[in-house]
Amino acid sequence: MNKKKNETIEELMKDDIEEKPELKEEIKKENGKGKRSKVWVILLVVLLALVITGSGYAAWKAYQANQELKRETKKAETVVEPKKKESETKKEVYVSATGGLNLRKDASVASDKLATIPDGTKLTVLEEKDGWYKVEYNGQTGWIAKEFTTTEKQQDIIYTNNDYKFQITLPAVWKGYSVKVTKPANNEATAYLYFQMPTTNADWLKQGEKTPSLFAISVYTKDQWQKWQSSGSPDGNILNDSGQYVFTISQSQAAPSDLLSLREMTDSISKTFKLI
Repeated sequence: MNKKKNETIEELMKDDIEEKPELKEEIKKENGKGKRSKVWVILLVVLLALVITGSGYAAWKAYQANQELKRETKKAETVVEPKKKESETKKEVYVSATGGLNLRKDASVASDKLATIPDGTKLTVLEEKDGWYKVEYNGQTGWIAKEFTTTEKQQDIIYTNNDYKFQITLPAVWKGYSVKVTKPANNEATAYLYFQMPTTNADWLKQGEKTPSLFAISVYTKDQWQKWQSSGSPDGNILNDSGQYVFTISQSQAAPSDLLSLREMTDSISKTFKLI
């Protein structure tokens, strides 16, 4: 019965619509509004999706830009330190080379030689590079080979003469030295003391000079010294006058190439002379 009733109502409504055109037109308008509403809803949804998507993309790009900025800032803040010189410590070293060590213009064995630095010489390192030390010696700045230096001063050698009561100090490089004492028969002096070192120079060895003298200390009595003075040719530089003896020192006129630097130490050695 209900089904029949519903059908009757639907039929009546259909008949009513058919009989009233204005009602049919109103229904069409309402249906059109419904369709337009759906279209706007769809457009709004699409627009909202685009906005959300665009915001996300913008956020992602902003994040990437921020990360790139951080990386660039970090690079800028990272100070690239220049390569440091191997050493600027101003440390002190001692030459350890029998015959002396060459001071060169540049850090190379092929560079020009400026001077020969005596063994045992104390130097201040100004710079270190590739196994070389930059140093200053006698007013000249140059380079020396690091391998021929030591940071520890070698023990000096003290020579004591009990016969004539004096001492002198020799640099450590004089290790292996010998002293030859002679007493002139002509009574020109009381004694000559020749300080000698062994050589490896072939030319000197051929001549039988295995231990050439590099300097000599002469010992005179007062009378002997007065005779030398009156002759106008005193022997060597005066070291001291003890009242009993006058001491002088003189450097040898020649020396083999491997001992030249030791001979040049005569002046500094003379300053260590003292009576005991």
